[in-house]
Amino acid sequence: MANEIDTVFVIGAGFSHRAGIPLQSEILSAVRSLDLRVPPLDIQAKYFNSYALVQEFMNHFFELVSNPTLEDVFTFLDDAIIRRQHCLGFKWKDLAEVHAAFVQLIAVSFLDRQARISDSDWKIYRDIAAGMLTQVKAPPPSMVLSLNWDCVVERALALALDPEDSMSIRCCPAATSLGDVEEIAAWKPSSSPELPVLKLHGSIDWFLCPECGRLFTGSAVDESNLCRYAISMECSYCDPSMVSRFRSTLFPLIVSPTYLKGIDQPRVSLIWHWAHLALRAARRVVFVGYSLPDSDFALRNLLKRSIGSQTAIDVVLRNSDDYHPNTVRELRFAFPAERYRRFFGKSRQLTFHLEGLENYFLGN
Repeated sequence: MANEIDTVFVIGAGFSHRAGIPLQSEILSAVRSLDLRVPPLDIQAKYFNSYALVQEFMNHFFELVSNPTLEDVFTFLDDAIIRRQHCLGFKWKDLAEVHAAFVQLIAVSFLDRQARISDSDWKIYRDIAAGMLTQVKAPPPSMVLSLNWDCVVERALALALDPEDSMSIRCCPAATSLGDVEEIAAWKPSSSPELPVLKLHGSIDWFLCPECGRLFTGSAVDESNLCRYAISMECSYCDPSMVSRFRSTLFPLIVSPTYLKGIDQPRVSLIWHWAHLALRAARRVVFVGYSLPDSDFALRNLLKRSIGSQTAIDVVLRNSDDYHPNTVRELRFAFPAERYRRFFGKSRQLTFHLEGLENYFLGN
């Protein structure tokens, strides 16, 4: 990690939303409305099996709640699994299967939405990413911290690079070739100019083998193939007889939205450590499309202990994310801009850009 970093971009769900990637409050609806005419037939069958398991759980535990929050659902699952609790006829092992099925449904639905992003939207994102790159090409280096499971920001940055440019975009940890997907190895800073992208909540194209612990990425693979990895592919390193005995398939590595944030997985923990070092070294931190929710305890703790008192902070939101002067004082905390003011305090170098990410990066 460099001793000094010019800019750290913190990318939230608002960055990808215009491309059709669901916000956290929209994920359950996205899972229910997935158009299964797109994924291959074997994926459809496994998706329906996982969906049936999750639906049975939801009918038991959230029967009277038409639209529970994802935090409530996953926090209940995580707490029951950690405590080895049984509830309403579900043993804790049953709940662990529900949790795994839920993650698979989310990964496949996100991959499906990502595959549907139009060429015109990719052009807009490429232009936005080009605007980001104009801010980071001079030394010292910069970095992107993505809080999103989708791959929009890293793909947009890759599209925006000039072919003659020596800079590269690299999701960290770095990867080495392995058939259809690539094995993620330990990250080492490159001697050539690069813009690292750290994904603090995992990624829909990261797949973990629960048998040997290897982590793979499919960053250059078609989404339909990634769906197969997300729901039914076995690790090519492991003994097939052992895999079939224990039904050990690759598993999407995404940090579930829960109040019991699971960042203790070794590679995820390492990414958070790198993010901590980057924020400590940053001259400027730019938040893009992130609402700083009160429930995001782990990230708020990281920001509080990592960002120095002299670091400039830019916040890119929309006009609707700040309150009107006539808004009742008791309601102002519900607005993202006010959450930033309260979190960082009046003494910080805090600048709001409420024109939205397109206008901020493109100057429209």
